[in-house]
Amino acid sequence: MIREAVEDDAGVLAELYWELMGTPTDPRALALRLRALSGDSRFRVLVAEDAGGHVVGTAYVVLAPDVVGEGRPFVVMDNLIVTPAARGQGIATALMEAVESFAEGAQASLIMMVSGAARAEAHRLYRRLGYRVPVVGFKKYLDARATRPTYGS
Repeated sequence: MIREAVEDDAGVLAELYWELMGTPTDPRALALRLRALSGDSRFRVLVAEDAGGHVVGTAYVVLAPDVVGEGRPFVVMDNLIVTPAARGQGIATALMEAVESFAEGAQASLIMMVSGAARAEAHRLYRRLGYRVPVVGFKKYLDARATRPTYGS
């Protein structure tokens, strides 16, 4: 089952983000961010639950207005992670389908994301779902104290 994250999910989400990024996320601070985002239709923190009701995956979705062409919005997807024990069960695909459903409901023109260069398994998933690499992505961390991921980006 895919649903929107709630404050009570902060602890398990912090663990998933550790798996993804290799950097700590304070569950209390995350719970406050989840509360702040919950009333804003431009943002979704999606979680996937297994049959036992345990959160085993997540994706973060942002709807951004565009100023080009028809001005249709676009979606940025980030922080997609499925815990290793639950991989290969279609959970990442279900999360991506939920992202696409959100984008289609907002009449977005496209979904964009970046992925660490070393995440070959994730790249196979994205290609299988129809995503392509028509651009080169770049990142610049603006705060010297900013947490930098260890997954190769």
